[in-house]
Amino acid sequence: MIGKNQVKTIVGWTIVIGHLGILIYIFLGKSGTWDIDRKMSAALTIAPVFTAYFVAVVKNFIARGEEFGPGPMVNFNYAAISFIVPICLLAGVIYVIYTFPSEQFSEPERLQQVLAGLEVCLGGVVGLVVDNLFPSPQAG
Repeated sequence: MIGKNQVKTIVGWTIVIGHLGILIYIFLGKSGTWDIDRKMSAALTIAPVFTAYFVAVVKNFIARGEEFGPGPMVNFNYAAISFIVPICLLAGVIYVIYTFPSEQFSEPERLQQVLAGLEVCLGGVVGLVVDNLFPSPQAG
């Protein structure tokens, strides 16, 4: 068993650092093969989901900054889903960006479609985890 605050910390930083790393890689790591239009298109495809998660995570970290300790215990299934799903989807985004262009995958429109599909999947599936781990702070 693991504490919910520990899961929250790992998942939150994975989402934030993962997306920041992806955006940095797009602009710095793909300079040799991508033009600025392709970089901007890929970054703007990823940005909406990243922004939503970033705001939810940071807002929650700030609002709950006085909480210490592991928090309530959660079972292995909860922790595994919370870790594995975001990591797999972020790995998919990284793989698509890393391999583009390839012989089978070279059209810019296709890159945008695949990135959008992965980010929508990330938004839908991981959104449930984020809503549970990073609920909006209650006004009070």
